[in-house]
Amino acid sequence: MKKSRLWKTALVVLVPFCILSAVLFSSHSFAPVGAQEEVKLELVGQIGGLAHAVYVVDSYAYIDVGPKLVILDISDPANPAEVSRVLLSGMPTIWDIYVVDDYAYIVEYTVERAGLCVISVADKANPVEVGFCEIPGLAYDANVYVVGDYAYIAAGEAGLRIISVADKSNPVEVGFYETSGGVSDVQVIGDYAYVAAGGKGLCIISVADKSNPMKVGSWDQGSAYCVWVVGDYAYVTAGSTFRIISIADKSNPTMVGFLQLSPGTYVAEDIHVVGEYAYVAANNGFHIISVADKSNPDEVNVLCMPPYYWVSSVHVMEGYAYVTSGGNLYVISVADKSNPTKTGVFTTPGFVIAKSVHVVGDYAYVAAGEDGLRIISVADKTNPVEVGSWGLPGPFHTADDVYVAGDYAYVAGWKGLHIILVADKSNPTEVGSWTPDRGSAYRIHVAGDYAYVANGFEGLRIISIADKSNPVEVGSFTIPGFFEVYNVDVVGDYAYVIYGVPGMSACPAPVPPTVKGFHILSVADKSNPIKVGTFEFETPSTSAICVDDDFAYVYSGGALRIVSVEDKSNPMEVGFCEIPRGANDICVVGNYAYFAERDFFWTERGALRIISVAQKSNPVEAGFYEALGRLEGVCVVGDYAYVATQDKGLLILRIVKPERVYLPIVGPLVLR
Repeated sequence: MKKSRLWKTALVVLVPFCILSAVLFSSHSFAPVGAQEEVKLELVGQIGGLAHAVYVVDSYAYIDVGPKLVILDISDPANPAEVSRVLLSGMPTIWDIYVVDDYAYIVEYTVERAGLCVISVADKANPVEVGFCEIPGLAYDANVYVVGDYAYIAAGEAGLRIISVADKSNPVEVGFYETSGGVSDVQVIGDYAYVAAGGKGLCIISVADKSNPMKVGSWDQGSAYCVWVVGDYAYVTAGSTFRIISIADKSNPTMVGFLQLSPGTYVAEDIHVVGEYAYVAANNGFHIISVADKSNPDEVNVLCMPPYYWVSSVHVMEGYAYVTSGGNLYVISVADKSNPTKTGVFTTPGFVIAKSVHVVGDYAYVAAGEDGLRIISVADKTNPVEVGSWGLPGPFHTADDVYVAGDYAYVAGWKGLHIILVADKSNPTEVGSWTPDRGSAYRIHVAGDYAYVANGFEGLRIISIADKSNPVEVGSFTIPGFFEVYNVDVVGDYAYVIYGVPGMSACPAPVPPTVKGFHILSVADKSNPIKVGTFEFETPSTSAICVDDDFAYVYSGGALRIVSVEDKSNPMEVGFCEIPRGANDICVVGNYAYFAERDFFWTERGALRIISVAQKSNPVEAGFYEALGRLEGVCVVGDYAYVATQDKGLLILRIVKPERVYLPIVGPLVLR
């Protein structure tokens, strides 16, 4: 009898304990209400991107496209053909490439690491990373030059770094020389490194002793950002200037020639000198300069490279110049210096800049700036493939936003609204367009037979798209005073428009727009939209907005703001969550808000940030994926986030949410 009672008592104690232990020590998460659970983001696919660098050896050109190294066969200059491409680990920004023997030396920068990556290219079809050397302080626009067993890195604020690459699997730093300003370019001839040191001019450094490089001379009467050395002369560029420096006396370099580059030039990105000509990559094209008379260099031609114009790098070999512009490699015959001609072009699959993305089914539709509309199959998330594209109808057009409904993609940009039939993904065709009286179509939202266009100073335009071949404006709302409409979201009979005061595209420091808030408009009568409410921001804001149910999600004053719009005449903030940087776009799905984050001013970092909004009064960060560059847009479908970026094309991220274990409610255990 005593044993029986003891057994029953043990069961009463042990059964609940075993259940609780199974939960606590399981691999699943189990958290009380209100506790934060981490959402993980994993990069699974990428397509497109910007090309920063090119290096040519024998019959191959090596370029970067976004975070990928691409190897091209250029044995036929008129028809460069892709041999291979490899996504480098960490999805880096690639600043420069130098190839010698069977190795490519790449200066890269990621969130996790920055330094010199060594890639074996012995098998051109299968390049493989074999070594890496971390460079402390390297952050932006670095360059590399390799001689023998040493790589010399112009590492910005980190100065000149000397890396031994004798052991390719284990490159190690053996010496460095720090300057008081940034170091942007380097070339090594014999025992001397010629360093472009920004505002400090040209520095000549003895590298005879690799462990102890020493400055022997400098020219500091102007700036130097790019440098190329031939014989007793160094050719340097800075902004719109080109200079020839005599280096015959290393201890006392002197300027012997000067040229102001053609009007419209304000950034010279790269330089290569062959024979009596210097070839310069700049913001407004490809420049050819005669240097036969060192005291009087003469610009003989400038070749523009539409649609991007900006040329980022140049390499000249055997009568051809290989230049990168946007995401493309152009092969230019320079046999006739006064008349350079484009001989061939390699257009990378994908696009350069992704401004906006809308995903429907197995396809991502990307508004790609000057690259128009791109249609990407994302059926295989690890291998997105472009299946179709629509090119812009003329110069100065852009594709800045896209909305897909049914068999049509609605593309907004500088010249207005374009309606593209996308029933045949391989052959999208424009069927209609609408051009505003002035200004740009910044953003677009489509609902039913109407397109709502944020049209800057012209306010909100409501366009009937019932007849796709003849879209017609049926209504508009403008804001009195010096205000622009930047963005719009539509839910039911209401449009939510972000408005503010325009900024300035000044160089070198742009002034961002001052976003003031959002108006709520009744659009029940399309011909007469009426303002019914306003929410004003108290601090600097971005133009991002997403409305879901009775809540508007906006970014203002360093935080996500959740605004109740249940009472349209009196919208009220109900919660906020601090976010380090501004939001370009917001997408709300279920209990999560996804932020495509970046600063207005250029920054190397951006992030896709996930905020749990289950409790509107207390939103909390649930996860993030930090990347380099500027994130422009985000679209979330199912378990994937599709992110449009400024220089890395389209990223596909898998969303991994924590699994939960729910305990059944068990009544009292009664043993008889």
